[in-house]
Amino acid sequence: MKNLTIFQFFHWYYTPEGKLWLHAGEKAPHLKKLGVTHVWLPPAYKSSGGLDDPGYAVYDLYDLGEFDQKGSVRTRYGTKHEYLACINTLHEHGLQVMADIVLNHKFGADEKEKILIQKVSASNRNEMLTEPAETEVWTKFTFPGRKGEYSNYIWDYHSFSGLSENGEDIYLVLNEYTKNGWEKMTDDEKGITTTSWEMILNFVTLMSAKNLKTGVPGMSKPPGQIVSGWMALSIYIMVSLMNG
Repeated sequence: MKNLTIFQFFHWYYTPEGKLWLHAGEKAPHLKKLGVTHVWLPPAYKSSGGLDDPGYAVYDLYDLGEFDQKGSVRTRYGTKHEYLACINTLHEHGLQVMADIVLNHKFGADEKEKILIQKVSASNRNEMLTEPAETEVWTKFTFPGRKGEYSNYIWDYHSFSGLSENGEDIYLVLNEYTKNGWEKMTDDEKGITTTSWEMILNFVTLMSAKNLKTGVPGMSKPPGQIVSGWMALSIYIMVSLMNG
């Protein structure tokens, strides 16, 4: 059996000039010579922080550096054309490519909605600390720069289960999916049955919108609202982009 060697071709502080895709392609012959078999590339989609974000503050999974959104067309690492060219070059040198994708949280919504939320205990998310309260939050993603290209799906509060403005104060989003509480998974830490993955709604800050106004006690400050994806599980997944 052939030994596999994965090379991570990025780090958190990689500079934002938009040259990573070009750089990775240029290094393909050298990586092959070193015995590398798989190259792990950073998230390619548009982040809410635009060029300032490494790619984990997910805004639009369908914008790989093609549309004018969040302050630029390209991402921190380059354009869609450069990304695809990079993958093709790596493949031409016999290297497999791994894409880093976060599928279940979103940042930087485009519009506000008035919804019901309910504060829960940080140590036991099944313990409700307040009554439901109507809240104005940034939970609607329309992706106006993309204009429905590739997907016309609009994310709104029905797509999310929880939110937090600081990662410590956690709120259940009340919709038709959360009427019986959080989704049941496979572990019971923090009072909720969940998986034990690193990035889970029950343990960490998952998503940032913009500002909010609320009648919920302890949630009056405007900066940095956090919202999780509906399945209560943020999935870091590396998908092997096979030849052909």
